[in-house]
Amino acid sequence: MSRLIQDPVRDIATAAAKNGLRLLGYAGAQIVKRMQDYPPERPGQKYKRTFRFKRSWNLAFVSDGLLIENLTPYASRVVGDEFGKNQAWMHVGRWSLFRSVVEQEIASLPESLSDLVSFAKAPRRL
Repeated sequence: MSRLIQDPVRDIATAAAKNGLRLLGYAGAQIVKRMQDYPPERPGQKYKRTFRFKRSWNLAFVSDGLLIENLTPYASRVVGDEFGKNQAWMHVGRWSLFRSVVEQEIASLPESLSDLVSFAKAPRRL
């Protein structure tokens, strides 16, 4: 391939990759933002919210994609795990399921990018 053709092709591929990462990062930020939303307090609630759960969400680019995690030991009981399981009964219908939020945000990505996104096969601490 001649240099005149090769450079623009490489430039287009690089721009497409950067745009894909930007869109993926935006989707990840939207997921974190949505997961940080707390439901309204229950009537007569005595528990004082510390907002530790809200502050414990992390978003990072890793070698094979994007990592979104909450480092509190009880996260899966509040928002379920990456498979949409393990949410405690008292949080069902009040807190969004992590899996559902991720699926909704992936669905909002362009089809060419959303087809490439998948959940990790190995369970990660949530």
